Amino acid sequence: MSGATNQGTSAPRTSSLGKAAVLLGILGSVNGCGSMLRMGGGETTGAGTYEGEECRRVYYDLDDHDPESDYNHNEKKFPIGEDTSPEAQLLLATCARHMKKGRLGHETRQWNRIKPLDPEKVYRSLDDRDLDIVSAALSAVIIGNDEVAARFQHERHYKDARYQGLVLFYASLIRRDDLSAALSRLAVPAEVRTTFLAQFDGAAQRARAAGLAPEEMTVYVKIPLDVHASRSKHYEAYAELYDELDALLAKSEKARGSAEAAAALAPSFVDLRSRFVAKCGTLDCRGRPLWAHTTRELALLAVAEGKRLDAHVESHMHEREGSYVGGFVQAITAAQYAELSRMREASAKYQKAKENGIDEQTARTLSGGTTGFRFKDRAFFHVDLRLPGYAKALDGNGSGSPRVGAFPVGSVQPAAGGKGVKITFEKDRHQSQEAYNCRTTNRISRIHRDGRLEYEEVCNWRPVTVESERHKPVTVPAAEAKSVQRGDVVTFLALGEEARIIEVKRGDVVVQLRGDAVREPN
Repeated sequence: MSGATNQGTSAPRTSSLGKAAVLLGILGSVNGCGSMLRMGGGETTGAGTYEGEECRRVYYDLDDHDPESDYNHNEKKFPIGEDTSPEAQLLLATCARHMKKGRLGHETRQWNRIKPLDPEKVYRSLDDRDLDIVSAALSAVIIGNDEVAARFQHERHYKDARYQGLVLFYASLIRRDDLSAALSRLAVPAEVRTTFLAQFDGAAQRARAAGLAPEEMTVYVKIPLDVHASRSKHYEAYAELYDELDALLAKSEKARGSAEAAAALAPSFVDLRSRFVAKCGTLDCRGRPLWAHTTRELALLAVAEGKRLDAHVESHMHEREGSYVGGFVQAITAAQYAELSRMREASAKYQKAKENGIDEQTARTLSGGTTGFRFKDRAFFHVDLRLPGYAKALDGNGSGSPRVGAFPVGSVQPAAGGKGVKITFEKDRHQSQEAYNCRTTNRISRIHRDGRLEYEEVCNWRPVTVESERHKPVTVPAAEAKSVQRGDVVTFLALGEEARIIEVKRGDVVVQLRGDAVREPN
């Protein structure tokens, strides 16, 4: 191999692929420990390793290590920095990590110059419209490294079903030709690319051999793949609108630097969201990426403009846990939780049936044809199913928070001065009794301490309906109230008399989301 160096050892340099299923020459642990060792006598262990001058980029030279003391990491002498570039991470994955014997018989190993990727962070940042397949493949290789898992206690969690399932998900999601093409665009030697592809194949083989239960395969592999397939079809159906979204997002970050620019750009996001809802049509549209992303940007732009109520209403749409499933990983997690709930419920039904003497076939029938499954604690990666409350950046001490209300509409009419639409709400009504034709008798009912006499009063009574105001009238933008009717239940966010509509229900059906009309799903 051209450019190969001895990196501090006298043994000849080799580039060995070996059996791809044995993955030892891959990323080190978080605190810098790699996994490829050169043992005493010049023997190497592991497979899929590369040795070349480029490895100096990611490992300190072994000759720089003190044979008496450098078996423990010295952060001052060997600092570990950040380099998330795919080239550096590929070298860290494929370069052999060597060792030499210390004078006291201990092993001194090369220390990493950079930190490896964190597979969980890579997963949480997945974007299915711009999938970073190299980072995903690197994650699979890290997880598949038995040497790291066995040697370092804090890496043992890579043996969990969720991590093995993640490897299988990546192996099914990433086409090998696409990965090879992505690697070919990186400035690394060809042997590094070939070595890494073998490691990726081996990681998948190792995960398959882990023997996940059918229920685990469903949750960790099938559901993510189904979500990806469903969203891919969605993107294809709305390709033009997503192209517009990309163009607006490219402008948004810069626009947020000025109130004037934010005010000029915000209507474009409102218009795009409205056209998307008009085409998508149902309430489920708010779980789609375009609706979620436009709503998030509208919240951020409103913050930039200093429009507190607008910022709060757009933030409100995704502040509650479970309200944001627009991201790829959030959509996967929501679907996984739904399956987890179903399997737990089935397990409980099955166990109850068996405990009460029910035969196996009937017990399975009662539990939906399955015995159910109880996943262990921390069965899934921690993923927030909500977005930050961006609008809180505008809240000051004593400024009060906008309040949510939901009341049936009494009337809709133009507000005074042409400033939007005034919505009044139906009053609460309850039945009571009203006294009339009252008269005083000559019977004493009470004697006060000062000697005054109080005589008994006799009245006639009749039923009356008493009305009380549920909420004071609010004023909303005309565009948000154009389809609101008397009797609709409007959920709104109000700051004083000014309000913004969250949704409108007609009977049991949501007919409007923010300012856009929706219909019942077919």
